[in-house]
Amino acid sequence: MAGPAGVGKRRTAMAVAQAMNCLQPRTSAEFERDACGECGSCRRIARGVHPDIIVVEPGDSGSIKIEQLRDVIDRSQYPAV
Repeated sequence: MAGPAGVGKRRTAMAVAQAMNCLQPRTSAEFERDACGECGSCRRIARGVHPDIIVVEPGDSGSIKIEQLRDVIDRSQYPAV
């Protein structure tokens, strides 16, 4: 995601991660799915401690380094917990 600071990029990414990993998703329409926000998976993602969620943040220079991306690619090859 790209955009200025404070527009909700991180919050959106966390909401998508919760919706994809939720153990008790809520559905309101045929193709709508939302996270419950209460299951163990949702709570771990909200606290930033879910083992399957990798957060990449820019360094001091304000950009994401290639080494960070290499680490994400390497970690993505492990099976999900």
